[in-house]
Parts: sequence; structure tokens; C-alpha cells
Amino acid sequence: ALMVNVDMIGRPLVDQPLLWLGARALGVLKGVDPDRAVGVLLSEDAPALTAAVKETTASAGVTAITIADLPESLRAPVAGLAQGRGDHAPFERMGVPFVFFSSGESSDYHQPTDTADRLDPAILELRARAILAFVLHASKLPRAALAASPRGR
Repeated sequence: ALMVNVDMIGRPLVDQPLLWLGARALGVLKGVDPDRAVGVLLSEDAPALTAAVKETTASAGVTAITIADLPESLRAPVAGLAQGRGDHAPFERMGVPFVFFSSGESSDYHQPTDTADRLDPAILELRARAILAFVLHASKLPRAALAASPRGR
């Protein structure tokens, strides 16, 4: 009924100092605490699913940032970079609704310096609790609420 993918949630959101500073300078993610936010990619045109993610993560003290939260000019490029990547991709191709939680790539992504000591246990715990709140909530939703709306298919 739903694929939930959790990958790279133990570091600050957009853990790339130059990218973060540039985004903040342009007003993107203004007011967002990178330690209390999580990036979320989810099935397109699934308003009930989006609402469930936003509400449950917020109730756990985490701000869910989706592509729709980005300025219009960044939505297509970010969606393009994310498409087909991640363990949810085969499910997405099969039309299975999905939610992908991540803090995004870091400056040392796939480098020898990307080690476990770079993870922040407090960030990891906060996000894990928020994701658990979402999963528990989603498990009680009717299957139809998880799917994209008919006009989006």
C-alpha cells in the first residue's frame, strides 16, 4: 500500500555549507532549522499523503520540506535530480505510493570522510520519532488516502 524509504537522516538538512549559505541568501529555506527539518520526496499529487506527512512530523517537532515548499524555479531541477534515485524508485515505477525521508547529500557524500562519527544522534532521534509518528498514522489510513488523486494519474 505504501513504500516508506528512510535514508541519510542523521545529519543536518542540506549538509553542504556553501549550498546552505547560498540557499539562505536567496531566501530558500528561510527560517528553517537544518537540525529540526527533514527533506521529503513523495508521490506526486497525493494531497492526503502530503498532509499526513506535514502534520505528523510537525507534531513531533520536525519540519517536513517537500519539493512543493521550494521556489517554483527550483522545483523541476530538484525533482529531476531526485527522480529514479533511492530504494523507492522501483515502487514508484510500479505506481506504489511512496514517501522518502532524507536530509540530502552532504559535502562528503560517498567519500572516505563520510563516517559514522559525522552523524548527530540528537538529529537522528528527532527525525526517527517524527518518521515513526508518520508511519503509525499512515498505517491507519484507508488505502485510497495514500494514492495520488485520480486527476494526477
